[in-house]
Amino acid sequence: MNSNQGINEGFLQQLVEAQKTISSLIETYKKNMSLQEYLVDIRLEGEKFIRPPPNQQVLRVYGHPYCPYADRIRLTFYFKNVPFQFCLVDNPTRPQWFKELGTEGISPIVELRNCQELLSESVPTCFYIDKTEVGTRKMMPSDPILVCKIEITIKKIDELVNEFYKILKNPADKEPYENLKKCFKKIDSILSKNSNNPFFYDLPEVTFADICAFPHLRRIILMKNSVYDDASKLIDIESYLNIMKWYNSMIKLDEIKKVLIPEKPWHSILQRFKEKKTFMLALSDII
Repeated sequence: MNSNQGINEGFLQQLVEAQKTISSLIETYKKNMSLQEYLVDIRLEGEKFIRPPPNQQVLRVYGHPYCPYADRIRLTFYFKNVPFQFCLVDNPTRPQWFKELGTEGISPIVELRNCQELLSESVPTCFYIDKTEVGTRKMMPSDPILVCKIEITIKKIDELVNEFYKILKNPADKEPYENLKKCFKKIDSILSKNSNNPFFYDLPEVTFADICAFPHLRRIILMKNSVYDDASKLIDIESYLNIMKWYNSMIKLDEIKKVLIPEKPWHSILQRFKEKKTFMLALSDII
């Protein structure tokens, strides 16, 4: 083999490798473009809105953009860095087909890729996403003792939420305030044991305890200067220093910023609820 033949063969081999690289880049680009199409948000408004076709690329979340339970599910996706599609549900004008999904159309609902299986209830749905979607991390630690502690904390948070909504329904009833403060004291005590990290149980990363607590505690904090300002003063969440320290660390995270309910829309929701005892806020009122 002469030197020119060796050079030509080497050059051809480089061309073949370059073509493989280009083909791989093209396929990756096509795949990403396809995925982006599936990630476009959908607004479900009015009876004429037909059910979207199956989304085989990603899981689909149906929920109101300011629903704290939808926040829990969205945060699970964000912290795991898993793509999903968000279908914004307009509460007053939900399509009939949506009302027939899940528990009488109550959102949030997660639709699996086959468009047949539906999951509701935020906590078990978050657990499902963590177990089945790979992402970049797990939201639940491997230590079974920590898992148990986190699950107990989530139950305490849900107790807190129940008392909070009792206050919204009847601000004059004193008992829910006392029960709420007991929950605050328990949560504040857990956070008081942190030494190196800001998250529950002194962990370096956010877990389900954090993402289940944050949406509701933010709403309690934002009651200040609303139509429930008197109730906010009685609740006095700002006096629980460890909770506030944790909250101020959480609010700085990029994932949290993606679901933050602003003060003005939340005050509008509270105003609507106090007048009509309903959270049926239209998308057009807030977006």
